[in-house]
Amino acid sequence: MPSRSDPFIRVPANLEAVRDLAAWAQGACSDAGVADDIALELELALVEAATNIVVHAMPGDGDVDRIGEMTCTAHFTVDVVRFTLSDDGAPAPEGTFTTAMQPADPLAETGRGMAILQLCVDELEYSRTNGRNRLQLRRRLSRK
Repeated sequence: MPSRSDPFIRVPANLEAVRDLAAWAQGACSDAGVADDIALELELALVEAATNIVVHAMPGDGDVDRIGEMTCTAHFTVDVVRFTLSDDGAPAPEGTFTTAMQPADPLAETGRGMAILQLCVDELEYSRTNGRNRLQLRRRLSRK
């Protein structure tokens, strides 16, 4: 993959902007030559993570009038794609990203997001610094 500046986006922390984030991720992966199946998994993981931020870390109900922002940087190497998602919402509960998820109740309306995240990426790394959450999603370009 060619060496170039890492793609970056800043969006409001609301559900409408999650669509913009998904389109941006598709474009960044396409520009970098990432295989379609891997790009789809990364987009799905990023949408799940961003939706969790809007629904669980931000006050309100995800409407477009809320205050808050999310940023995302994409970094591409020959072997790995890394999305770094950052937000100014409430911190994630301890263990959210380190505990293996149990299958959700098939009849439940919610509860599948973290399991989807874990299936779509190889590594999740969460940290909180200076009032901002930072979630790195890493996906190897070939799984052996």
